[in-house]
Amino acid sequence: MRLIDGAEAIRGDLPASATHTVSVPSAAGDALGTGVHRFSSLTLVRELATAELSLLEAPVVTVGGDCAADLASVQHAVAA
Repeated sequence: MRLIDGAEAIRGDLPASATHTVSVPSAAGDALGTGVHRFSSLTLVRELATAELSLLEAPVVTVGGDCAADLASVQHAVAA
């Protein structure tokens, strides 16, 4: 099972009106000179997740994803 499969399975158990999806790039992304593989994809996902989180009222629960989604969620919680 891939991350997306698990996230979609959990989303299926939640009320559709209470779920929001952040699309992730299908391309691998580039290191952009950072030494971090796929850094551009991680950055984009964090930015998209941050934008979506800014529209929502607490409490917010994030499901699925990778460190990019986790980072946006933690930053959102710390700022609250």
